[in-house]
Amino acid sequence: MKNAWWIFLIILTTEFLSFLSHTTSLAQNILFFLGCLTILVIALFDYKRALLIALAELFIGGFGYLFVFNGSGLHLSIRLGFFAVMVGVFAFKLLKEKKFLFKQSRFYTHYLVLALVISLGIVRGWLNNNNPADIFLDFNAFVFLGYLPIFYQEFQDTKHFKDIQVVFWTALTWLTIKTLFIYSIFVSGFTGLGSPFYKWIRDSGLGEITIQNNYLYRIFFQSQIYLVLAIIFIIIYQLWGKKIQSKFKNFLVWFLGSVFVASLIISLSRSYWVGLIIGLLVVWFYSWVLMRKSLRQMAKSVLYSVGLFFGAIFIITILTWIFHPLHNGFAFWGLLTERSSSLSDPAVNTRWSELRPLVREIKHHLFLGSGFGTTATFQSFDPRRLAENPSGLTSVYSFEWGWLDLWLKIGLAGLLIYVALLFNIICVGLNNFQSLLKANTNSPAVLNFFFAVSLIVVAIIHFFSPYLNHPLGLGWLIVASLFIENTSYFKQFDNHL
Repeated sequence: MKNAWWIFLIILTTEFLSFLSHTTSLAQNILFFLGCLTILVIALFDYKRALLIALAELFIGGFGYLFVFNGSGLHLSIRLGFFAVMVGVFAFKLLKEKKFLFKQSRFYTHYLVLALVISLGIVRGWLNNNNPADIFLDFNAFVFLGYLPIFYQEFQDTKHFKDIQVVFWTALTWLTIKTLFIYSIFVSGFTGLGSPFYKWIRDSGLGEITIQNNYLYRIFFQSQIYLVLAIIFIIIYQLWGKKIQSKFKNFLVWFLGSVFVASLIISLSRSYWVGLIIGLLVVWFYSWVLMRKSLRQMAKSVLYSVGLFFGAIFIITILTWIFHPLHNGFAFWGLLTERSSSLSDPAVNTRWSELRPLVREIKHHLFLGSGFGTTATFQSFDPRRLAENPSGLTSVYSFEWGWLDLWLKIGLAGLLIYVALLFNIICVGLNNFQSLLKANTNSPAVLNFFFAVSLIVVAIIHFFSPYLNHPLGLGWLIVASLFIENTSYFKQFDNHL
């Protein structure tokens, strides 16, 4: 708990400095270099702690531009700066220690083949005369997989797994507080107070704040995908984990889950909602049909989930009632109903508009793909793009349909290789879950089940919003495969979940 408070304080300070730095380019550049220098000093003395800081940035940082360097035509994110520092120090450590543990991984060959597929996508993009800048910006997220051998090398102990958990839950607690805080500011109608927050969140790539109607706003952060996973973990632990004896701790877990659900509702992200619902259905189906949980236990799990939802309803209603100018606590629920049933807003229309041109481009190189940087032209209904170009016609290399985006760039062959990697990790996790249950090591079993389901959820969300070609999804892939592979260490982890 003491470490959690320190992490929370560091995250709070970091975001406050980020908020201040986006007032001037000079402040951004100075804090960018100070951030890189800080992570370098920490990495030289405590490399694992530096990795945890990089992981915390991933959990809260959206597109990674909390701090940014602008100059000489460059626009570099602090995430890229952290990555460069960590890879540099790791290379130095590798030369000194002369051991590379990742080669012993059961997933090593699969990841190596994926790396070759990505390389082929770069080459094919070049051969197809795609814009070099587009090629780089399109594939550079996969460079983040360079963290994979680093985490395998450094995190080989139970304590390190616990440290990752503390960072994860602390970061998500802060993300939730931030979501509810900003919602309260904007729903109050104090746009003068909220305007600096809007500019910071937009410019830093943290997310979007979009007005809906009657002083109601959508507060969306890319990192909220981790809230989906956290809620699923709470449901899995309630169903399969060791029972918490303290009523107060049980209430705290329920309240935390309700706050997570409230933040997810406020995001108004249908992709997240679909991912959460399908994830819960997978948990319940697997637990009841394949693992023979009793009907009574399944009913308790469903009722617990419903309880989290009603807790979230209560939280949002109270916040809206307190801060809404008309003190109409139920104003948000009309918006939620409209959002849930409407299929004609700009985001949905843009997705459907993307589909036909995207499929047409895929057909040109169906099996091997057209390479990174390949563009398609379609009609956008995004108000920001319409403001720039009233016709709405736009040509981009990045698309909302994540799996089709990958198909376009790396072809059907590359797509199947990527899916096979995910399938392999998920199967190993589920097998571990069953064998650990038989060995009566309950908490490790829960973790394996959770990480297997979490990858299914990320893959589902990736259909509608690209994450598995983005550091947010790739980072989770690294963490999940690391935990699932190192199950042997969980035997000493059972009492510390």
